[in-house]
Amino acid sequence: MTTETKEPTLEQLEFMNRQHRKDLRMLRHMTDAQFHVFRKNISIGIFEDMTKAEAYDILMSMLALNESLLSVAKSKQKDKN
Repeated sequence: MTTETKEPTLEQLEFMNRQHRKDLRMLRHMTDAQFHVFRKNISIGIFEDMTKAEAYDILMSMLALNESLLSVAKSKQKDKN
């Protein structure tokens, strides 16, 4: 079985960039108690023992990767035109 990986579109990357920024703003303004409830309501196992600072760092890393991919995608699009 082979799986084919599709590159995200420019629109998808821009959407995720906005979403990561929104999530960071939301996380930044959460109290520790709010984060604790948020963490318990997420079904993803990686959040189970995560601190608010760790979640923030992961979102920052995701945003940095997104920015890098967005830059490459914009460069490719510019080269096509």
